[in-house]
Amino acid sequence: MHAVSVSPEDLHHLGAGIARIDGALAVGQLSRRLLAIHALLGEVERRAPRLFSEAGTEHARSVLTAVQRRAPKVAEALIRQPQTGGWLLHCLRAVPEKDDADASSFSDDIGYFGAIAAAAAFQAGEAFDVRVRSRADGTVMLPTLGLLLTDAPSAWGSASWAPGDHALAVRVAGSALQVPVNTPGSGFEQWWPLRRLRSQAGGRVIELELDDIDPFRDRQGLGAIGRLTDEQVTRWQAALDAGWELLVRHHGERAAAVSIGVTSLTPIAGADNAAELSATPRESIGAIALTEPATGRSLAEALVHEHQHSVLWALLDLIPVVDEDASQRFYAPWRSDPRPARGLLHGIYAYLGLIDLWQEQRTTDTGPLGQLAQFEFALWRRCVDGAVADLLTSERLSRAGTVFLEGIRSRLGTLLAERVPGPFQEWADRAAEDLRILWRVRNLRANPSAIADLCADWREGRQAGRAVPVEIVPVTQRFAQSPRVRLTRIRLGDPERFAALRGDVASIPGVTPADVLLVLDEPEAALQAYRGADLRMPEAWAGLSVAVLASAHPAGIGLQTAPEIVHAVHECVERCSGSAPDPVTLAAWIGGSQIGVGSKSTAIRSVPVSAASVSG
Repeated sequence: MHAVSVSPEDLHHLGAGIARIDGALAVGQLSRRLLAIHALLGEVERRAPRLFSEAGTEHARSVLTAVQRRAPKVAEALIRQPQTGGWLLHCLRAVPEKDDADASSFSDDIGYFGAIAAAAAFQAGEAFDVRVRSRADGTVMLPTLGLLLTDAPSAWGSASWAPGDHALAVRVAGSALQVPVNTPGSGFEQWWPLRRLRSQAGGRVIELELDDIDPFRDRQGLGAIGRLTDEQVTRWQAALDAGWELLVRHHGERAAAVSIGVTSLTPIAGADNAAELSATPRESIGAIALTEPATGRSLAEALVHEHQHSVLWALLDLIPVVDEDASQRFYAPWRSDPRPARGLLHGIYAYLGLIDLWQEQRTTDTGPLGQLAQFEFALWRRCVDGAVADLLTSERLSRAGTVFLEGIRSRLGTLLAERVPGPFQEWADRAAEDLRILWRVRNLRANPSAIADLCADWREGRQAGRAVPVEIVPVTQRFAQSPRVRLTRIRLGDPERFAALRGDVASIPGVTPADVLLVLDEPEAALQAYRGADLRMPEAWAGLSVAVLASAHPAGIGLQTAPEIVHAVHECVERCSGSAPDPVTLAAWIGGSQIGVGSKSTAIRSVPVSAASVSG
């Protein structure tokens, strides 16, 4: 094992610069995996000695150890494989208490260790003969090589090879198969090679596994899909070619970092409210789970975004940076749900990488793509700046975390000083307000008793003046976007589509004519349309609030600072009287008062309504 440390100067640079998973971060990951393997095998030997012996675990360990001595880089690469991390996490949680019938399913999992040793020995050119296991579905996975389909579910077998052999021999339940691992990409009905994508641009090369077969590629339930067709693989390759060309041409240093830190792509299914998704699990650093990219640009953005997550996970595995307590929640503009401090830091760091990317693209791209980059740059630098301020004052950072975040803030300061043409900055500011208001209406619940009192004050013509405590009641949706922000992206990035949908609003789920009017910069007309909408829906209420703000209406203060309170009172009055009050008049009544916002939740500061914010 290696002792590793990160100096304050390195921490600041990790925050402010383009970080790579090398040096201390890479050593830390290797040490963590080695410790986890040692712990796992020790627990299996102690709790289930029969299974330990049956799996040939000691021999597999000796094979892997021999590779470590003679070909350390090969062994390290296998140990640091993202799928190895997924396997370790799963097994450490599933080690049986003893050798009995309940331990049988764990045999499929611990049998993967022999396959890791076999793959390492093969990559190093070392002869081997180790125990492997076919899983309940009859498959035997050889990490970095491929998946063998057998007719023997949940059975022990062996894998062997020696220099000079043209194929790897796998024997399971009396049947023997020759696997052509020396011929990359070759496959047959029972052998699915692990596919790889490779792109080259400007002298830089990136090679990525396209993993649609490993049983431990998605132990987080992200929605991994099965074997891709050749046509799908071709589309993934085309997206990588285009995305890699963009990164190398305009973001050479970041492309170099990505080529080191990202090793595997795991295709996953999309969601109704998020057609393109990506994620990097903590235990699988180097792997990105993502939906099929629509364009090379979206893949480039996913590579940058998720690489930032990988760097931060590697740092968090080394030193305490942020309080891991998830009980306190924060507003994160990129998510529909409240986030713990660690999640907020992850979003800040991931979006910092994207803001850097958009900063370059807004000057190099022309036409709609350049317009879209202007908007994204202006929107997210503002959102990240607010999140950084919240986290710095939250008392949730360690001393190291503060140094790291100060590095982020120094880089962000440079980006904030960049000028954005007026219209794009205005659209971005409006979108930022939209996201914040929509989040508050979705996630904050005002005290029912206080709302009932305000409702009575309104109905009886009294002045509003009661304190209204609010607390977080999180929504379950994570990525429900604002329809206005979606429309703004279409207007800027695809003007022809936007022109067409103006006459066919129903073609985009969740979008209303009022939303289109607001994105067309007609706030007064949009306001009238929202008045006739179903204002019980948070999306409609947020749209009305943004229209009021864009119209410079005096009622804006109530809808800007306490939209969840105005919304709750509006619903209460409608429920009690059978008639909904005019939302703008109601907002002006509440906004002109001195109502304060208290809280039962430590995640919301008690502040006057005129300065209400959800942070830490």
